[in-house]
Amino acid sequence: MEPKARGVPWVLLSCALALTLEAVTVLPAWARAWAPSWVALCLLYWAMALPQRYGLSLAWCMGILLDILTQYPLGAHAIALN
Repeated sequence: MEPKARGVPWVLLSCALALTLEAVTVLPAWARAWAPSWVALCLLYWAMALPQRYGLSLAWCMGILLDILTQYPLGAHAIALN
């Protein structure tokens, strides 16, 4: 495996986990306002850890996936996360 592709599974795993945590609503209604945006936290981490590899394109893709997952109009989260 070439050195650049070595970290890709961790990025995909963390993004999938963030989308899963965003979809699971185990908190009561009054506590949902205080729940973090897991997708935004994941994107922020990868943009700070590897800024030359992950940035706007990852944010756009995660935003589109989050729109599909939460049934928002397509592109709403994608624009907000960029």
